[in-house]
Amino acid sequence: MVYKNLNKIVRLVGIILFIIFIYYSDYSRLILHFSSVKIDFIFYAIIITPIFFVLKIFRWYFLLKSIGINYSFANATITFGAGLFAGQITPGQIGELIRGVFLGKRGYDYALAIQSVVIDRLLDLTLLFLITIPGIIWYLNTNINTIIHIIIISISIIGCFYFIFKLLIKTYSFNTKSLLHKQLFKLSHSFKLFYQSIKNYKVGFVLIGLTVASLILNLIRFYFILLSLDIDLQILHFIFVSTFAMVAGLLPISIAGIGTREAAYILVFNDLGFSNELAISYSVLILIICYLFNVVWGFPAWLLETK
Repeated sequence: MVYKNLNKIVRLVGIILFIIFIYYSDYSRLILHFSSVKIDFIFYAIIITPIFFVLKIFRWYFLLKSIGINYSFANATITFGAGLFAGQITPGQIGELIRGVFLGKRGYDYALAIQSVVIDRLLDLTLLFLITIPGIIWYLNTNINTIIHIIIISISIIGCFYFIFKLLIKTYSFNTKSLLHKQLFKLSHSFKLFYQSIKNYKVGFVLIGLTVASLILNLIRFYFILLSLDIDLQILHFIFVSTFAMVAGLLPISIAGIGTREAAYILVFNDLGFSNELAISYSVLILIICYLFNVVWGFPAWLLETK
């Protein structure tokens, strides 16, 4: 009970931050920014949104096919949408793992299905961090020694994960006398199968290509929203602040990144000479145009999956 109550309180941190930002804002400036939005650029951002999600769905669909799960693209679209909805209402978008549960209920291997969602999310997160970390280093004018230390630590962490990964692959078959051992054996077997399926360089190349393409489309959406507010940002500043805000939005202290995303934009926009109100206006437009779509599409998909 205490854990559940604490979890609910933690989720409210972002919402509280958002309320504080709005409370201390100049309302006349906020109204001015929203009233002067250029609708044509908003329209362009909306048009790109379905294309962005088609790429994301196809990547997961392709990943499922690669590991031997024959799931139609139409069903993948519905399941992806349901997972997207669950992700928007859970901290850190952890709810997206429900995609694997839905597949398991349809008779597919639970472990393989959930692993597909984990890999699908890791592809996005890895690319985000690969862009965000150099951006933070550049933004903070970090010296070369610190950069080298960060690289060494990063390589060490990746090496440890790779070692653990390989160790799991080489795990001997478990004794299947007990229920726990049976489940561990099944997990080990599915893990090996998953690894064998995606280690093909052609599969990896397609997955990476789709990940890069989807991030570019997402950044284009954000850039059109930036232009709708007539904000003049250098492209490197834009890429850094966008990926930084995406990562901040994943912190498990809010829902749909509300509050944490605004905090990230305010931090960087202030340093670049822009007002809190402009940062908040930009972030709210992203929330409405990009993230609200996840709920509008995801909720009906959730109802279809759970009926």
